[in-house]
Amino acid sequence: MISWKLNIKGKVQGVWYRKFVETNANLLDIKGWVQNELDGSVTAVIEHEDKLQLEDMLFKCSEGPEKARVDHIDVNHVEPEGYDSFEIKR
Repeated sequence: MISWKLNIKGKVQGVWYRKFVETNANLLDIKGWVQNELDGSVTAVIEHEDKLQLEDMLFKCSEGPEKARVDHIDVNHVEPEGYDSFEIKR
């Protein structure tokens, strides 16, 4: 299992970004979570056994929904937690 923690910066709050990430995670069978941060960024943890699936998800995150603008994504490898699903944290 491979796990990445993403910190997404840009216009990513108030534009349905978290729902976009959740929808794409479910389409790609990615597990983990996504949440808004106080500084206006979004954090996500994504897990999958196939690095190509994670790379596809990272590409989707860099696109974002129509009204979003992604300026930068920090990617850090983290220890897998073994999530069973993907959720939006509030």
